[in-house]
Amino acid sequence: MRQLIILFSGFLLLPLSSLHAQINVQAEFQFFQDRLDEATTAAGVAAFSVAETDQIKANILNRLDTAFSGFDINFNEAAGIVAVTSAVRAGDEGLRFSLTSSTVSGPDSPIPGLPLLGTSAQGIDFLNRNTGASDVFTANFSSLLDVGDARADQIAEISAGLSSTAAHELGHGLGLQHRDSFGIASLQATNSQGGYQSALGQRVHYLANTFTGRTEEFRESASTFSDLSKVKLQFAQGLTANPIAVTPESGNQMTIADAQPIGLSALSTGLEYDQTAVVEGTFAGLAEYFSIDLQAGDTVLLELLSEAHLTNSFDSVLRLFDTDGSTLLFENDNVQFNIDGVNLGSTIEDTTDSLLWNLPITQSGRYFIELDSAVAGDQGDYHLLVAVNQAAAVPEPGGMLVLIAASTALAIRRRRAGKQTC
Repeated sequence: MRQLIILFSGFLLLPLSSLHAQINVQAEFQFFQDRLDEATTAAGVAAFSVAETDQIKANILNRLDTAFSGFDINFNEAAGIVAVTSAVRAGDEGLRFSLTSSTVSGPDSPIPGLPLLGTSAQGIDFLNRNTGASDVFTANFSSLLDVGDARADQIAEISAGLSSTAAHELGHGLGLQHRDSFGIASLQATNSQGGYQSALGQRVHYLANTFTGRTEEFRESASTFSDLSKVKLQFAQGLTANPIAVTPESGNQMTIADAQPIGLSALSTGLEYDQTAVVEGTFAGLAEYFSIDLQAGDTVLLELLSEAHLTNSFDSVLRLFDTDGSTLLFENDNVQFNIDGVNLGSTIEDTTDSLLWNLPITQSGRYFIELDSAVAGDQGDYHLLVAVNQAAAVPEPGGMLVLIAASTALAIRRRRAGKQTC
């Protein structure tokens, strides 16, 4: 198992009292029965009994445990009403299933103007530096209750839908965005904007929404967090015993010659990406440069996060230069995504952030990243995320011959011994 390499920085480390070994999520069901009654009435099915309601609550908590397995997060039923206020990193997160239904349209609404399924009061809390509550509007899930279904299926489907939306909204509160659902490490960029067609693979991920293919079918079925989502959760305060530390910009990376090297931390096994880093800084209006060492066969994802979660944001541009420091390989201004994929030239949603998805690396060496602005003199804060999917290790020719010879000898011995293999 790979070990996490922690990059310590006094510039960005939070007080020890703020680093929780575990996040506790209080799930509020204070008026859950009333909201379920509204949903069953709208769907034209029989109201859930107290025992059935208890089963749905238990199903939700169990599914959330499964969704966040591998992270230090604990789900409990709240004793009372959970406050919505967001605070500096202290206390618990909240999930509220009991509010009256909302008809406010937004990015997590099935169709603008129709009832909203959920929302996060914190917005995108990248690195999980704050706490707060997320809401799931239980009464708006009547479409998951089909009159002709068996009762067990009705219970299972509304449990899956409510827990899926809860994972989605809590994901926002832990720093995840809708576009993260496209972060599939096995898909490589196919154009100079670092874009690719996703073949609808994003639909099974919690952070997908209706605009990116998240349908009722997928809300009712098993889901997971994307590769990119899991990388970001490795940085979130409280989700692991030792979250990967953020690296501050040096403040002197204004030319290729002064490019700041980015040191990568190894990710644990089970993640498709192998190495990662986040650099935090302030863009002062002039291009900044970073360097990164890559191997032939690697793919590298570069994301500039600013507009989506920072108040002092700017319209960024990301560029990747070859090992000579002058040959431009990939460039992106605005992130684009729709149901077909990312950065394909047409979009349903986009931001002024920049993202280059899974760029193929053809030769080993030191590559250069340029961080710029699309607007002259624009300034603002940012986080630069790097995620690398390393090439599979290939034996040297001599080592390969030894491997082949050893395999052949082993096969001969097995045949002589009359053994069979499968």
